[in-house]
Amino acid sequence: MAQITFLLEAPYNKGACVLGDFTNWEHHPLEKGDDGIFRGSFDLADGDYPYRFAVQTLSWFNEADSWVEIIDPFATALNPAEDAALITVQDGQIVLAPYDWPDDATEQVPLQAMVFYELHIGRFGAKEGHAFKNVADQLDYLKELGITTIQMMPVQEFPGKVSMGYNPSYFLAPETAYGSPLELKQLINQAHGKQMRVFGDMIFNHAGTECPLTQIDHDYWFWHEAKDPENSWGPEFNYEKYDEANNRRPAWEFVSRVINHWLLEYHLDGIRYDAVRQIDHGDFLKWVTEKARSMSGGKPFLNIAECIPDDPVLCASGTMDMSWHDSFCHTVRELLRDGQVDNERFKDALDGQRRGYQNPIQMLNYLSNHDQPRLLHVLQEAGHSEEMAFQRYQLGCLILFVSVGIPMLRMGDEFGLIESEEEPASALPFDLLESESGQHLFQLHQQLIQWRLQLPALQTGQIEWLWEDGNRLAFVRSESAGEIASRVLIVLNPSDGPLQMPLEAPGQWQGLLHASDAENEIAIQLAPWQGGIWLQV
Repeated sequence: MAQITFLLEAPYNKGACVLGDFTNWEHHPLEKGDDGIFRGSFDLADGDYPYRFAVQTLSWFNEADSWVEIIDPFATALNPAEDAALITVQDGQIVLAPYDWPDDATEQVPLQAMVFYELHIGRFGAKEGHAFKNVADQLDYLKELGITTIQMMPVQEFPGKVSMGYNPSYFLAPETAYGSPLELKQLINQAHGKQMRVFGDMIFNHAGTECPLTQIDHDYWFWHEAKDPENSWGPEFNYEKYDEANNRRPAWEFVSRVINHWLLEYHLDGIRYDAVRQIDHGDFLKWVTEKARSMSGGKPFLNIAECIPDDPVLCASGTMDMSWHDSFCHTVRELLRDGQVDNERFKDALDGQRRGYQNPIQMLNYLSNHDQPRLLHVLQEAGHSEEMAFQRYQLGCLILFVSVGIPMLRMGDEFGLIESEEEPASALPFDLLESESGQHLFQLHQQLIQWRLQLPALQTGQIEWLWEDGNRLAFVRSESAGEIASRVLIVLNPSDGPLQMPLEAPGQWQGLLHASDAENEIAIQLAPWQGGIWLQV
């Protein structure tokens, strides 16, 4: 037996209780300390213990001081059968799926060589209760494709069994419909062992409406009303709130605890921050970036902003390390859909450093994501034939991997999944890989990824513009690493006509994609909506 203490932060509430097997599910009063935290201790043997709290609510939508039962807002695991939080006592201590992390020290690829894969655990794993394990069992598929970084969509506990994940209720607990904390740890460890980083997706702009913090004292953690009702997805954390009596910034401390938990328990390699433009608090964002980096244990760690529209200042100022390059997505999609865009804007998409980003690692490029209809769907909805949409899509894939920045695939992009929006209740249709077009796209992505992993010029190389005619462009990406020089020539033909022309390019060139070997002068022969790659040898 060991004394186990239950804690509930509720500094201005009159009373709180805990209930569980150890109280015969009767309310057991907790005592509030001078720090505003209720506490109660019990002698418990090793084992699992479901429990809940009851609190006299201060939330404006409830009757003042009425009692409400809640699950611990800081629960690290849930017991859905009991509608309760769950703790495990082992050797007299509260533990969460003890794990040795045998593959955690595996050397990962350099940050500049990363290739991201945005993955919804429920769809990719598609095995109720064991999706984490099922994803782990399919890591060889991602390894074969060439993926080096898994961007998990949110895995924090949400109401029900199906969700995109952007309505979290319990920020420290993994979703029970996906599996156990141990299975998630095993997934991340196995990914590390296959040289794949794993990034989490954190929602700190808002919480799901069922988050128990809303029931304790809503306005202690959240704004009373939405700051921007047209872009509001739930109660919004109030980072301006300061509790003078307890010298505490409630929302900041909550986020710090969440990040510390996920980095300590789950060994994440980076965090994507959802909706930072709606968070709209530069000091908080810079603080949380520094906090996460300091908690990461010294390994390379990235804090990624989802800012729509994207703003290079977020990275240039050090507020965040990296940003979703949303303008890349929209510019390239517009070009492929409509046939033309402003050429300076297109060049800005190919090289975001022209807009103020300071290095390639600050930009995460993508053709679609969970918020955007898939590119093939967009092209076909615009009236392009299946054949033409497929041709333009392949050019988009090439543009993604030769542009300055880090590329990200949305799961299913690699075999041409077409759907208007993400369908979290359905399994990812891997059978599309059996089609001729699915196989072709998989192999194209596989080859583009390998070139990117092998060629320094495509990782950090600068752009030298050689020729342009409207949106038709020829440019070289070059990088000198010590005595090794890497130069890659790219020609893009986003037009309805063939591109046939000589291009002066001193040196020996090896044709890689839609290209022939050449010396000093390259005979460009590209079909409509096609691109070519040459490597200087």
